[in-house]
Amino acid sequence: MRKNKRPGAAPAFRLIIFDFDGTLVDSVPSIHKNVNQMAKMYSKREVSRKRVIRAVGAGLNAFLTEIFAPETEKMGIERVRRDYIRLYKKNHNYGLKTYPGVRGTLKYLKSKGARLAIISNKLGLFVKSSCSYAGIRRYFSDIIGRGDFKKDKPDPFPVKHLMKKYGVPEKEVLFVGDSSYDVECAKNAGVKSVYLTFGYGDAKKTKALKPDYTFAGFRKIAGLI
Repeated sequence: MRKNKRPGAAPAFRLIIFDFDGTLVDSVPSIHKNVNQMAKMYSKREVSRKRVIRAVGAGLNAFLTEIFAPETEKMGIERVRRDYIRLYKKNHNYGLKTYPGVRGTLKYLKSKGARLAIISNKLGLFVKSSCSYAGIRRYFSDIIGRGDFKKDKPDPFPVKHLMKKYGVPEKEVLFVGDSSYDVECAKNAGVKSVYLTFGYGDAKKTKALKPDYTFAGFRKIAGLI
């Protein structure tokens, strides 16, 4: 924690934006289960957890094209997407858990006056449902999912929207995530970034973008306030 902050002072970052999967929660068990139910339905071999992790982050269409390339080519992405969403409505909270320190850190940040939000490339209805399931939804003023705006991250549009909505300048905004998409989004918006190494992102690719802060644990974020 910063010790030179006077009591009652405004937080250094008034708006803190988080990615969801691999940042706040470990959702791989639900995604892995869903993928293998689809694999069984399509008469394919089981898909490994490692392959699922590698494909997460760019959004559903890119994920499905990576995992089910022959099926998306044969049946079309919309059909495969419908199959995935239909199953995921039942599976999306399976095995879901927050990472160590998430609840306590969110509570602390909120108590210091920071406004918290989520920008994810997952469909918003699933993010909101999973936040409620994990007991963290009350900490966030905004939860933005893929397709909620005309452009998704790494485009800066969702970040710029929140900055304008709450009147917060770039220097007082922090974007926290586990992948290159998150760091790139922060850079595109002109705000500071935190790269969390415990998530799903490609470490080499993400570090090459030179995030402003790199942490191995979620609790470290509290030290920036």
